[in-house]
Amino acid sequence: MVAKAAKAPKAIEKGERKRPKWMSKDNLQLMSLVLPAVIKVFLFSYLPMWGVILAFEDFDFSLGPFKSKFVGFKNFEFFFKSNDAARILSNTMLMNFLFIVTGMVVSIALALLMYQVTSARKSMKFYQTVMFFPFFISWVVAARLLEALIGANGMITSTLSRMGIQYSFYNNAEIWRIILPICHIWKSAGYSCIIYYGVLVGTDATLYDAAKIDGASGFQIMTRLQIPFLTPMIVLNTLSAVSGILRADFGMFYFLANSPLLLKTTDVIDTYVFRAIQGMGNLSMGAAVGLFQSAVGFVLIVVANKLSRLYDPNYGLY
Repeated sequence: MVAKAAKAPKAIEKGERKRPKWMSKDNLQLMSLVLPAVIKVFLFSYLPMWGVILAFEDFDFSLGPFKSKFVGFKNFEFFFKSNDAARILSNTMLMNFLFIVTGMVVSIALALLMYQVTSARKSMKFYQTVMFFPFFISWVVAARLLEALIGANGMITSTLSRMGIQYSFYNNAEIWRIILPICHIWKSAGYSCIIYYGVLVGTDATLYDAAKIDGASGFQIMTRLQIPFLTPMIVLNTLSAVSGILRADFGMFYFLANSPLLLKTTDVIDTYVFRAIQGMGNLSMGAAVGLFQSAVGFVLIVVANKLSRLYDPNYGLY
C-alpha cells in the first residue's frame, strides 16, 4: 500500500502571517521603554571604545589619534613603575570593598525596615523622599556640608574642643577609612534600598501571614523568607559592584578628601592619574590606566559570575 503524500500546509493568506514573538505588542512596548537606555550605552560606552588606541600611542593633538606615534606598552609603565602603585591599588580596592559591604548591609536593613513601616502606614512618600534626597546632592555640596561638620570650626570639632578633646579630622588620614564609607552610605543607601524594597513589595504577603500563623518570629520571617527573596538581587548588585572595584568615585575622593595630608589612605587610581595628567597633560597615560581598570573589571566579573553559577545556576548574570 502506497503511503499517502503529506498534505501540504495551508497557505497563509496575506495579512494573516504570524508575527515573531519579539514583535508582539507587549514586547514592543517594553522595547520602546528600554530604547533610550540602549542608545545611551551605545553612544557613551561602545562608540568611544576606539579611543583605547590612545593607550598605545604618544598622543599628539596636532597629529590626531590615527597619526600619533605608536609606543606599545610604554604608557602603562607610568603607573606600574611608580613608587606609589602598590599604595594606590590597595587604597582603591580596600575603599571599594568597604563601600560594597557597608552599602549593601545598610541598604538591605533600610529596605526591611521600610517594608515593616509600610505594613503599618499607608503612605511611604515622606520616608522615601528623606532617604532618596541625598542621591541628588553633588559631592561639591556634600564637601561643604562635611566641612561644616568636621572642619576646623565645624560643629563636631567645636563640640569635641569644648569637651577638652583637640582633634583635627583633616590632619589624620586613618579616620577617613571610616568617614568616607559613612559619606557613601549617606548618599547612596537610600537609592539602593529602593531596589531591595521593590523586591520585597513584589513578594506574596500571604507567605508572611502563614509563617506568623505557624508561630514564626519576626527574625525568622526575615532570615527564612525575606533574605532568600532578596538573594538574587544581592548577587546581581554584588557582581556589578565587583566589576568596578578598581574604579573609584572620583568626585567623592577629589572633593571630600583632596588634602595632601590625607593621600596616605584616600589617594586612589582616579585621583592619582588626574593629578599626574593635570601636571603633564598626557592623555595617553590616562587612557592606559583606564584600559587597565576595564580589563581587570572584566576578568573579575567573569570570575565572580562563574563562582555564583557554581553556587546556584540561577544567580549568574549570563
